[in-house]
Amino acid sequence: MNRYILILLLLLSSCNREGGLNEQLSNIINKEIVFEDSTPKTKELFTVVHYVDSIGCIPCKLRPQDWITFQGRIDSLYNNNVKIVFVSHINAIRDLRKLMVARNLYNIDVLPDSANKWRNGNQIGNNQLFYTMLLDSKNKVLVVGEPFLNEKMMALYDDAIIKRK
Repeated sequence: MNRYILILLLLLSSCNREGGLNEQLSNIINKEIVFEDSTPKTKELFTVVHYVDSIGCIPCKLRPQDWITFQGRIDSLYNNNVKIVFVSHINAIRDLRKLMVARNLYNIDVLPDSANKWRNGNQIGNNQLFYTMLLDSKNKVLVVGEPFLNEKMMALYDDAIIKRK
């Protein structure tokens, strides 16, 4: 009997969490992301922004090889019309830049987020699911999530880019 109650509680809490995620997602789609002092200088039609916090293992969370593969893919498919930008918590900048040099991630801009101004100002929150976004040329959010997470996510990125190209 206790086992069934535990399963029911888990199901109910996962439904509430999913509802919260859907609400967060609907709040961020089409929202303009503000960069303030450090607006990425870009001529590209789209920007993929990824927030890097200072908690935990940066190489583990960042997965540089995935970004290298993704960058090669978008450059070849979209004629360099997609820019990648990492916005990094100020405490993670040094480690992030070392990692990027070691992994040859030279074409990715890194913007500092001192005192969490960018993250808090754009209401990104603490959920890492919302740390990566595809923006249009006006910095409006088109897609949320890491593009290389799975094939469906990559398809969402492709669809958004193709529709607006």
